[in-house]
Amino acid sequence: MVRCLYLLVECIRRISYIGRTYALCSLAVIGLTLMLGPAALASDPLFTWSGDGATGSGWSAAKNWEAEVAPSVSGTVALSFPRIPSCVGVCYESKNDVSGLSAESIAIDDGDDYKLSGDALTLGAGGLTAAPAAGTSGPAGDVFELPIKLGATQTWSIAQRSGGSTGENGVALAGDVTESAYGLKIDLSNGPAVYLENAMEVGPLAIENASTSETHGSVDLRGAELNASDGMPVDLNHIFVLGVGGLGELKTDHVGVGIGLPGNFIGGIEATNAELDAGSEIEFLITGSGSAAWTDYSQLFSEGTIALGGARLYVYVYPPVKNGSCPVPAVGRSYTLVETRTLTGAFGNALEGSEIPVGYAKACGAEPARYLHIAYHESGIVQTVTATVVEAHTEGGSSGPLPPAPRPVMPISVAALEEKAPATGGGVSFPAGGALTVERGHTARVKLDCTGSKVCTGKLILTTRTTFRIKGGKKRSHRVTIGAVRFSIPAGKVTTVKIALNATGRGLLSRDHGRLAAHVAILGAAG
Repeated sequence: MVRCLYLLVECIRRISYIGRTYALCSLAVIGLTLMLGPAALASDPLFTWSGDGATGSGWSAAKNWEAEVAPSVSGTVALSFPRIPSCVGVCYESKNDVSGLSAESIAIDDGDDYKLSGDALTLGAGGLTAAPAAGTSGPAGDVFELPIKLGATQTWSIAQRSGGSTGENGVALAGDVTESAYGLKIDLSNGPAVYLENAMEVGPLAIENASTSETHGSVDLRGAELNASDGMPVDLNHIFVLGVGGLGELKTDHVGVGIGLPGNFIGGIEATNAELDAGSEIEFLITGSGSAAWTDYSQLFSEGTIALGGARLYVYVYPPVKNGSCPVPAVGRSYTLVETRTLTGAFGNALEGSEIPVGYAKACGAEPARYLHIAYHESGIVQTVTATVVEAHTEGGSSGPLPPAPRPVMPISVAALEEKAPATGGGVSFPAGGALTVERGHTARVKLDCTGSKVCTGKLILTTRTTFRIKGGKKRSHRVTIGAVRFSIPAGKVTTVKIALNATGRGLLSRDHGRLAAHVAILGAAG
């Protein structure tokens, strides 16, 4: 397995998807060519995209499809989005404007820049097949902005061309994928890249290299939520994963996990529970000069159990922004790399009292040698793995006891969440002065007044808008969920409802220095 995922990122190759730019390191790979198959059932009529319609027209325009017949909601269809040799750009922009459409399968070329947007689509057992067509070369990939609802348990196959470079081809998912009744497996072939900026709340989710003889293919978490709300399993197998987000019941098998995103905020990964294995490597980042988790360094966090399972531990210093200077970890500073309610096992290369070296990105230049004294705290309500900076390595560990590492506290103001659009519904309202507050960056508190004559029940959802840059330097914004909880309030009572912020919410709060404009929605309230 490749050791330092973040040092590899320094040999960046830019991959320009429509509307966005993604970056991954170029690595040589060898594999078998995966043919783009329609994966359609014989009984489902096949609709093949041609993109001949007028600019801005969608799936309902017959001109956009071969045979000039558009799909409809009268039955299940199979959809194919092939390479269009004469296309110069706009014909690869495909918008679903057929509300309520169900597709048994989708086959798409990820050797060109397709963007699928528009209304939600129900996808059947045929699943998604994305692979580059013959005759294409260089970096390219597809962006799915339209939401997808699973209509059956299924497998998605995402591949890039044989003999290419890791991340040359792939898929970016910006639209949510939902339906907890059905499981989803995503097979990666020949080292493609998968970029996740969405919520995937499905049944058991598995993302794996189609060939488990090696660790290959990458998943870039950009604040994604993978079964973070429904708590269903998330199995990662023989792949590389980098970034920040929330996960359900995490289980690894020979996975390289790089936790954190250098740049706007460093963040971390929050899992319902996590079970690591001895074949996996977990890497943390230090990008700040302070000691606040999710702000100065990345963290693995869980409200449940984290089983370390002998996975190997690495820590790297990286510049907080491109061309920025690297912090030098101060001797005596402690980092809480892992925080959970129940901690079991240990890192295979970092047992109690051992010391491991701090790695530096090439951009840091020559930096003084630093080592981390590793300690496990497996008692109390909060259990942790801490790493305390020491100046010189001592064979067999430090020569004397080190002070206990303080628990990091995020620098968040009392009114870190500001009510931007008060919502009411079904007998529930915000009482006068009912502000939204957050405690230690983990839990938001919302006061609600049940004004009806019956018990008020429903769901609170906190969302906010975040921005990212697209091609040409322009900015695009989209709304993300940062927390949700169900409530029950007695008639005529005012109650404070607590909402645990997800990984995205905590990261955005950290990025915005403890203040974040949030929208509150009340769903299904009755009173």
